[in-house]
Amino acid sequence: MTTVLDHLGVVCNQCGRCCVQAGGSLPASAADYQRWLGAGAAGRSILEWTAREACRGSSERHHARSDQLWYEPGSGRPWSGACPWVREPVPGRFECGIYPLRPDACREFPSFHEQVVRFCVPGGIDIDE
Repeated sequence: MTTVLDHLGVVCNQCGRCCVQAGGSLPASAADYQRWLGAGAAGRSILEWTAREACRGSSERHHARSDQLWYEPGSGRPWSGACPWVREPVPGRFECGIYPLRPDACREFPSFHEQVVRFCVPGGIDIDE
């Protein structure tokens, strides 16, 4: 998939701004939930950070508002910090702790967050172009 950054010839420098700036406010797709449900323990760990509502019996349905994916486990409050999966193995260099299972919005970056595009492109870009 070609992204806006590919088109502009911008290479990710692992600054982490996208993960810190977007925090919990990104969408989740049905494909995300299917990927996580089928990913064993790693997927269950991710699903602990999503909203749940009880369905008949003991089953649960995971969901997110269109603008909020991550929720604090236990309290269920919307997560407002940096993405809970971002890691900084080397100072100033960030990476995704769930990269193979990351949400579609992250896979399609930067299409989901105009402000982040402005951070990643020197001098910014005109989104209306």
